[in-house]
Amino acid sequence: DILDESVSTDPGVIVPNRQPRITNVNYKLAIIGEAPGADEVHQGIPFVGFSGQQLDRFLSRFGVLRDACFIGNICQHRPIANRIAAFDWTGPEIQQGLLRLASDLDKFQPNCVLLLGGSALHAFKDPTTIPRKKRTPDGMTFVYSSSISDWRGSFFRSSMAAPKPEVKCIASYHPAACLRQYEWTPLLMLDIKRAFDAARSPEIVHPLRTLLVGLSFEETVHELDKLIGTRLPIGTDIEGYWNCISCISFAPAPNYSFIVPFTKLNGESYWSLDEEVIILRKVSQILGDPHLPKIWQNGLYDRFCLQYGLRMITRCSTEDIMLKHWELYCELPKSLATQASIYTDEPFWKYE
Repeated sequence: DILDESVSTDPGVIVPNRQPRITNVNYKLAIIGEAPGADEVHQGIPFVGFSGQQLDRFLSRFGVLRDACFIGNICQHRPIANRIAAFDWTGPEIQQGLLRLASDLDKFQPNCVLLLGGSALHAFKDPTTIPRKKRTPDGMTFVYSSSISDWRGSFFRSSMAAPKPEVKCIASYHPAACLRQYEWTPLLMLDIKRAFDAARSPEIVHPLRTLLVGLSFEETVHELDKLIGTRLPIGTDIEGYWNCISCISFAPAPNYSFIVPFTKLNGESYWSLDEEVIILRKVSQILGDPHLPKIWQNGLYDRFCLQYGLRMITRCSTEDIMLKHWELYCELPKSLATQASIYTDEPFWKYE
């Protein structure tokens, strides 16, 4: 929000969290930000400045009543220059703010908490880790163990040490950050819609998937044989480069897939020579089947590596989810992680 030093930054001045004024709705959504700015201190209400007005527009777009939501911050004091890192994470401003937030959330009992920005994410996901500070051209900033760009759009249970333990959470970009980098705005709107839908129940329903890894030679051959001659579409993906493809996966169903490894971590062949010949022939037969539809994620790269590196020609490539996503939201990142955060309930997995 606007920096106005005529408005107090005295640590004794707080902007209290706000309980919902409307309670006869079928959702219980808490929206948590970082700290108040000048407008918030002036009015004594969180999220009323430029970023708060932006948030209000997004909420109304999806039919969310602001007055039916809990609105608060992890810190109720305005930091100097609106930089949360002006405070120490272990200092009284943030720690007392977290205690107030814990008490207020315990009274509200949300079904879902929408965490806006890295500070709110850290407070609920890694609250026992003290973030280090880093000097940037704009001033001091915290370096958090969990990046908001990684975790936004993912549902997870908060830490037992969080202001509200074991509550369903979803993180997104802070509206103030979207004002500075407008390309994040569509992601924030998508996350608000997901949080609103999720706030009707405290449960998290993650996809149940059967992912087969470490199969024996006989089991791998059995899985490949089941695909040969079928006509149902399969998802497929490789790992590695044209000169060293480490594995390929096949998914004949949304909740079932298996891995066919080619090399070990040290670069040696995973199979004996005779086993490798059999497996490569079966994989090539599946990829080259003109009647077996294949679904890719950036398949141009995969197909080039397979043909240039292993001389495997792919036929019947019917769909590419990266290209479909690009057609829908050409302004958004095209990574698989971004797509999963929008179209699925699969939580962020890259940290594993």
